[in-house]
Amino acid sequence: MAFLLLSLTTPPAGFSDGEPEWSPNGRWIAFSRTPGCHSYCLPVLYVVPAASGEPHRLALNAGAPAWSPDGGLIAFVRSRMHEGSEIWVMNADGSNQRKLTRLGRTNDTPAWQP
Repeated sequence: MAFLLLSLTTPPAGFSDGEPEWSPNGRWIAFSRTPGCHSYCLPVLYVVPAASGEPHRLALNAGAPAWSPDGGLIAFVRSRMHEGSEIWVMNADGSNQRKLTRLGRTNDTPAWQP
């Protein structure tokens, strides 16, 4: 069995891409882009067409994307420097961002249940 490894993104110098998450229909990949710095760095959440193309920025200070089962929503973690993180949700196009948790502590792994 042979596998083909294809890079869909090319981060700018000093940045790294990670946390890839396929959309349920297989057409999009959500990912976070993080600057490579020595202090606390906040990621930016993007989506890119799985067939290749330009990444689209969805949310600042955001990472750990999780697609809803129907692909219409993306849950994610939004971080605030020195304030912890909360779980947020938005439409798959980045609109209608809203906070789901208000726990005053770090929340870092959103997941959808059927």
